[in-house]
Amino acid sequence: MGNEDTEGSQDNLAANEKLPGIKLGFAADISRVNLNDSVRVATVDNFQGEESTIIILSLVRNNKQGMIGFLKTSNRINVMLSRAKHGMYILGHADTLTASKKSTMWRQVTGLLEGDDAVGQALPVVSANHPESVNLLRSAADFDTFVRDGGCSRQCSGRMPCGHSCPRLCHPDDSRHLTVQCPKPCTHVLQPCGHPCPKLCYQDCGLCTRPIPNLLLPCSHTAHDIPCHRALKPDLVVCTEKVSVHLPHCGHTIQVRCGDVAAVKADASRCTATCGSNLECGHTCKHRCGACLLATVKGSTAGTSKGGLASAPPIPVSSYQHLACSQVCSRDLLCGHSCGKPCHGGSTCPPCTRLCSAKCGHGQCKGLCTDLCAPCAEPCRWHCQHQGQCQLPCGAPCTRLPCNERCTLQLSCGHRCPSVCGEPCPTRKFCINCGDRSVTAYDIIMDENRTLRNYDQGEVTEDPLIVLSCGHVLPMTSMDGYLELHRAYETDQQGNWTKPCQLEAGEQQALKNCPICRQPLAQIMRYGRPLNHMKVQHADIKFFLHCNQELAEADKMYAAASKAASDSANRAGEVRQAPGRKLAKPFMDATVIGLQHAKRLAEQSARAYQVVQGLRPPTLAVFQATRCAIQSLQDQQLSAPSEPVGSVLGSLDVPKPDRGPSCKAMIGYCQALTVWMAASVTILQRLVDLNKQASAARFSKQQLSVEASATDSSHVAQSCLSCFKTHCCWCFWQVKNLWSNANWAYADAARHATEAQKLALQDQASQTVVQGKVAVIRLQQQRVRALNSIQANNTTQLLGSLAISKQAAKKEQLHLVTEAEATCKAAQAQLRWALPGQTAAAAAAGGAAAEARTGLAADLKVLSDNFAGLRKLVDNQEVSPEEMRSIMKGLMKSNADLAGRGYTGQGHFYKCQNGHPYVIGDCGGATQAASCPECGARIGGTGHQLTSGNTPDQELNSLAGQVGGSRY
Repeated sequence: MGNEDTEGSQDNLAANEKLPGIKLGFAADISRVNLNDSVRVATVDNFQGEESTIIILSLVRNNKQGMIGFLKTSNRINVMLSRAKHGMYILGHADTLTASKKSTMWRQVTGLLEGDDAVGQALPVVSANHPESVNLLRSAADFDTFVRDGGCSRQCSGRMPCGHSCPRLCHPDDSRHLTVQCPKPCTHVLQPCGHPCPKLCYQDCGLCTRPIPNLLLPCSHTAHDIPCHRALKPDLVVCTEKVSVHLPHCGHTIQVRCGDVAAVKADASRCTATCGSNLECGHTCKHRCGACLLATVKGSTAGTSKGGLASAPPIPVSSYQHLACSQVCSRDLLCGHSCGKPCHGGSTCPPCTRLCSAKCGHGQCKGLCTDLCAPCAEPCRWHCQHQGQCQLPCGAPCTRLPCNERCTLQLSCGHRCPSVCGEPCPTRKFCINCGDRSVTAYDIIMDENRTLRNYDQGEVTEDPLIVLSCGHVLPMTSMDGYLELHRAYETDQQGNWTKPCQLEAGEQQALKNCPICRQPLAQIMRYGRPLNHMKVQHADIKFFLHCNQELAEADKMYAAASKAASDSANRAGEVRQAPGRKLAKPFMDATVIGLQHAKRLAEQSARAYQVVQGLRPPTLAVFQATRCAIQSLQDQQLSAPSEPVGSVLGSLDVPKPDRGPSCKAMIGYCQALTVWMAASVTILQRLVDLNKQASAARFSKQQLSVEASATDSSHVAQSCLSCFKTHCCWCFWQVKNLWSNANWAYADAARHATEAQKLALQDQASQTVVQGKVAVIRLQQQRVRALNSIQANNTTQLLGSLAISKQAAKKEQLHLVTEAEATCKAAQAQLRWALPGQTAAAAAAGGAAAEARTGLAADLKVLSDNFAGLRKLVDNQEVSPEEMRSIMKGLMKSNADLAGRGYTGQGHFYKCQNGHPYVIGDCGGATQAASCPECGARIGGTGHQLTSGNTPDQELNSLAGQVGGSRY
């Protein structure tokens, strides 16, 4: 609503936008006014209490019903009509206002306006420069037509300060034309060159930019199209003529701009030549010589001398410290693909992430190159009329002889097939008569390409063409030489194939690729023997790499479990029993918690070893299929009946699957269970100790019960006794469960270690046999310690029927120590001549036989040193007479039946049928039957009659009398 105050002279303009490029100095502070900042638009309610010089009021109502909305309010009408100081224009529909029944004030207003002839259909505007010209504006478009520049539609007749006529229409503002931009060409002459200014009149002339066609420079070269203002100082113009410059540091001669010669000579990093030095990775350095040289001399004396790099003597290229190689590794991986990763020097190429290239006529592997895939076990499809049918599986190295004859079949075009007999016929695109003219055949021997249409029938018949799966074509003789077919088959003097050669497992090598495009070769029947031999080896290597990775992860978990078990067993924990509340597991201290964590790690390690143990070599299927095919041939008398299947398989170059990873996994499983068993027994021992502490506190709790009864606080004593019973029951259950699991772990670990040694012996892997023996020795030594721990802590009383007697435990311990010593000596002797027993695939996958032997020798030395301590541990289990006398004193002191009744030394101590002592209270007569806590035999009796086999223990009765007992 309305506009802001526009009073004041036209020259007093608002400072919104500075005028650029005014050439006259007195107009330097002139600015333009933005119309958005000169007019204020507001609603009636927001304009209360304000006023303006001119008001333009829009009523925004136009209808025949006379509905005027908020315009009916008298207060708003008063505000609308009382805001202007000098003038007001009202835009609205008079009929709508007068037709309103809600307000009569508008009728009065319109009546007054009509009486002054102030109501019309258009807005009259008058130019301040031409008051005689009145224009009526009826629409928004009329503003551009009649008052575009604020005046009228006439051309401005004023003259601007530059002397040109004003280009605007009539405009009442800026009468002195200080803000008008003159669009005429500038009439100034530039100095000191005297060229006319090429810009418009309102633009700043600036420097002369007129190009000088030819400018002679101090270097005698001619510069072209140099701006005039730069040509005035030729010595500052950089010559762009290319010249040769020899750099003293690197010895390169490079092309640089003439004007940059001095800078390039002074700065070695400006050398743009390619370094070209041979890097350790085998590539040539592709970086700029200047970058490598700068890295070499950085921080050296040559780089910091007073004369700089230019004054330093040239540095030999052999002394360069090159930047990292920027090329792509082009080494062929085992799968036949190129590495394609950024150069990584001499380190091993990362695993291939492309799709597996293994395919044949029966199908294609859908996994990645790193995934395990088995060679095809389907019957081979190689067949021709001259050499017959291959009898082996598709993925086995073929024993059928190759055929050198040309194929007799016809292509779809009707012409004879150009390929060799036995190969699938290609499409008509490869026809030498009517095929694609762009298809060529590459001869490796002659190193030339020839289009197929240039071959004649005689040449192809003499040397048929081999069409690869990638679409490239090579002569048969070229492919035979490229794949070294003479190493797979023997020939006679005439060059005819006679029989297969024994293919030996050589060094690790990649699968053969197309010599043109480097794609892996596949589906070529003629070369099934060498190619399948490589694929079988590759499958074995992938299997061993995968197993080694899995075994490495399992070994890490096993090492973590061993460390956790050792740390926890050596750390004395404090009982974590919160006072005042009942705990579900009261005897859980830091030692037990740490050992349980070690058990979990050992379980994870054992499961990881089981995963590896369950893996089967991918070549197992083709090996079994080959064995079955040979057996079928023998049954059909197609092979010599006297020749065993094994010897035939040996000549077929189908390697027997290596069971080395399975053996290692079983040995690792045994070691993991050994740690698990040791942790379980240590936890058992700790729980027994904690149970003893609870038993010692039992009498104080009974005393508390007596005191509580006297003070009517028996519920406190009952709570204490209940908690004690719960803790003891939980401890008994845990001890039995731990010992049962320890026995299972020992048996299972021993079984796996024995099976691993058996398989290793069959595979003649003597180092693996030694590894198995080391695992068995560790297991047996740990079993001896476990039995000693059980007997030393009297845990047999808690184990019940699971317990073994001291005599049986000692007998087993002596047997284990003796057997382990013998095994250790045998392993040490065997290690001196032990062989790794690795196949070529296992060695290629990374077998460290020497390091393994050194580690085994160290392990055997440690285990051998343990036997002296183990024997002393077993021998010290006998109880001395002094210890027996002390035990008897304590027993009589704590047993009310013996001490209170005046024990005579007769009638209380007995032995079960296995010689284990026990005691009967009260009068000493047998009144009930029970089980021996040591061996589980029946003890006691009924009616004062002992169970059969039970006898009085005279030695203990006599010892009790010596302690001081008296008859009653």
